[in-house]
Amino acid sequence: MLNCIRQLAPILTIATSFCSPCTLLAQNRYPDRPIRIVIPFAPSGNTDLLGRRFTNRLSQHINQSVIIINKAGAGGTIGSTEVAKAKPDGYTLLIGTSSTHALNPLMTDNMPYDPIKDFIPISVLGISHMVIASHPSISSTLPELIKRIKAQPGKYSYGSSGIGTNIHLTGELFIRQTGHIKLTHVPYKGGGQAVQDAIGGQIPIVMTAISTVMPYYQSRKLRVLAVFSEQRSSAMPEIPTGIESGVPNMLSSSLNVLFSPNNTPKTITDYLHINSQKVIADTLFLQDLSLLGMDAIPDTQSNKITQMISDEIQKWAPLVNQLGLRTGANP
Repeated sequence: MLNCIRQLAPILTIATSFCSPCTLLAQNRYPDRPIRIVIPFAPSGNTDLLGRRFTNRLSQHINQSVIIINKAGAGGTIGSTEVAKAKPDGYTLLIGTSSTHALNPLMTDNMPYDPIKDFIPISVLGISHMVIASHPSISSTLPELIKRIKAQPGKYSYGSSGIGTNIHLTGELFIRQTGHIKLTHVPYKGGGQAVQDAIGGQIPIVMTAISTVMPYYQSRKLRVLAVFSEQRSSAMPEIPTGIESGVPNMLSSSLNVLFSPNNTPKTITDYLHINSQKVIADTLFLQDLSLLGMDAIPDTQSNKITQMISDEIQKWAPLVNQLGLRTGANP
């Protein structure tokens, strides 16, 4: 009898090893209830629109409801904090951006969350590139615009979505990358109003995201002079990059990343990553991204996304310090 057990032992070991993932899956049954994805901004914004398109398709892949929760406030800090402190069980996730995970921590003392330590990046859902646009009467190319600004220093201004936003920093980076040209910043309480004033001729130039300016570019009410990305955007492939137009290292984009709280089990984050990538690879979702003025990033692992966020922090930190944008504790 003992010899029989010894002979069966290797077979039992193999069988147990083979079935252990099945047993784990049966025990966990993730997801066995709806998943909440927090959007830390108001409804109808770019991140919200992206999130809703993504969750609709994700729910189909995982056969479970995925619910969007808008938790706006403090530039995305309130919603991000809620997820950072949530139970790490895969049922509360966040779609964060370069603002929530790079700029806000740079500009605010005593942040209630650490953008690196308190989250696990799952997938980059899309990247939105910044652009420079002008009233059609101002210029037809970026080199021409730069030449005009240098010829009449102080005459021209650019509108942004507000002080300390990534669009404001885009404008300041542009000024420095063009030899500190004299270009006055005009902050607005949102990118939409800045674009409207550029259309109306109240300001000659606007820095904004592709998604914000796209309908006015298509109707020829504004002229997009350059996209601040490494490669041309699929949303506007005919528009040259800033680098192509002679402005070195002129790169400015906003990531949209699906995060889970730190300490979420790897089996869950891997499951979410695999299914997120299925959504991102879908032709219909890629069409959604293009309509939103975004581009996809090829399958990106968690450590690579963490590095991308760290790179964004290091990139913008000197400029934030130069402009004196760091403030006290968040409300």
